[in-house]
Amino acid sequence: MKRFFLPAITAFFGVSCQTSMHEIGAKMNEKAGIGAISSSTSKFDGAKELRMSPAMVSRDGGVRASNIHIAAAYTPEMGDLMILELVYQEAIHITDETAPGKFHNITGLDINIDGRKLSFKPINQTKFDNAYVSSNGFAIPITTVRQMIEARDCRIRMTTIHGHETALFHVETAKMGQTFVKLPLRQFIAKIDSL
Repeated sequence: MKRFFLPAITAFFGVSCQTSMHEIGAKMNEKAGIGAISSSTSKFDGAKELRMSPAMVSRDGGVRASNIHIAAAYTPEMGDLMILELVYQEAIHITDETAPGKFHNITGLDINIDGRKLSFKPINQTKFDNAYVSSNGFAIPITTVRQMIEARDCRIRMTTIHGHETALFHVETAKMGQTFVKLPLRQFIAKIDSL
């Protein structure tokens, strides 16, 4: 089984046997569209638009993902701001079909960067879909996002009308190799720099 498993994994994800778990995790996320970065040109005015699909944020330091995911968006017209979109999916107990999730009206984002606390209000009303997913965007200075990426300890707290949930932004990879939001967001910032 071991002889088949490693070559199959490396062939599927397009990596060699010398590849680290971190690189394999990044490839797994890429194949799944997690934290995928896309670029397009506006048909209205020809402006470049960058988007990053939602990527996971660590709940407990590298073992599990939280219910919070982060997506991003940027156009040059935004200047020194970008959009971080919090995407929250209520955990639903698979064994209990009678316990539905609930929507969460996202009312705030707090960021703790190495002990420095910042607070942001959403730019829109919370969006809801039919799978108990809530999302809302926040205009964040690009310099703040750079500081989040470079921080030794960065935590985010999403506030809702039901309370709040904290996640560990500074954790880059899970113990099994999957990458959390820090890596794709670093790549997203590099794309902004190249515009």
